[in-house]
Amino acid sequence: MDNNDLFELMRENGFKDREIKRIHAQSVKEGTSLLDILIELSYSFPKVIKMHFILLCITGSIVALNCMTIDPDEIIALGIAHTIVCVIIEGFSPVKISLKAYRLRKKIIF
Repeated sequence: MDNNDLFELMRENGFKDREIKRIHAQSVKEGTSLLDILIELSYSFPKVIKMHFILLCITGSIVALNCMTIDPDEIIALGIAHTIVCVIIEGFSPVKISLKAYRLRKKIIF
């Protein structure tokens, strides 16, 4: 499958032009094929979801264990820290693009 067919397939499965350009730029930067990047993104989707779930469990357990003594300021600080870590995770593997690649991989076996 060449890149033009893959671009068309990606458009048919919900990828926006901006996302396609981002993935193509990453493949050029790494020197790999577009298909390899899509496969890598599709395999990273469950891992990213697990990381977000673990982060949510940690944040929730901190609040639950300290529910009697925690101040509103500490909850706000914890929320800000949670948001920053989510942004960092998103920077390494975007959830939305990974989900689309995951669906594409499930729909069409590479």
